[in-house]
Amino acid sequence: MAYIKKKSERKFKITVCNGYKVNGQKRMKAQTITVPSSVPKRGIQQYVMAEAERIEKKFKYGVEESDQTHFEQYAENWLKRQQPFFKATTYAGYKRNLDIVYPLIGGIPLAKLLPMTLEEMCEELRKRPGRGGNCIKETTVEKYLETVSSVLEDAKKNDIIPFNPAHRVRKKHFEKEAQHIPQKYEMGKLMRA
Repeated sequence: MAYIKKKSERKFKITVCNGYKVNGQKRMKAQTITVPSSVPKRGIQQYVMAEAERIEKKFKYGVEESDQTHFEQYAENWLKRQQPFFKATTYAGYKRNLDIVYPLIGGIPLAKLLPMTLEEMCEELRKRPGRGGNCIKETTVEKYLETVSSVLEDAKKNDIIPFNPAHRVRKKHFEKEAQHIPQKYEMGKLMRA
């Protein structure tokens, strides 16, 4: 939590705490901000609170995140924060999926990622070659979308975006492949062999 000290009508000192040092002292960082004259008097408090939140995020996570932060930038930071909670294989899977979607949506600011943009991403992914030279399966496309959704859900939870656009993407209906179940006589042949 940030501590705010008023120095003058438009000058505030914001102090942020991020855990403790080995000797038990708090890790503190302070920054003095000046509210621009374009902000009306009644909006000063809101401006200062927003700046305090921005400074706190920058200090804690090492990156300044806003709705103008590009998807790739935010996703990389999200991966770093999640790494202690994931198994190595889960982490590698998320990293691999994100590396594939970055060329399609990585440079887009979070606020501009719309369901339509993600649907276009899915269409591009469907054209990718899969195993055997065929296009990738729809379940694989859904895995990429789920990875993107996990990142966007975190941005929503942190109040960077108002909703998760991945939840509004229409999923393509696909026929499941019929599984071949051996007949009784085929099982008999197998057992005799």
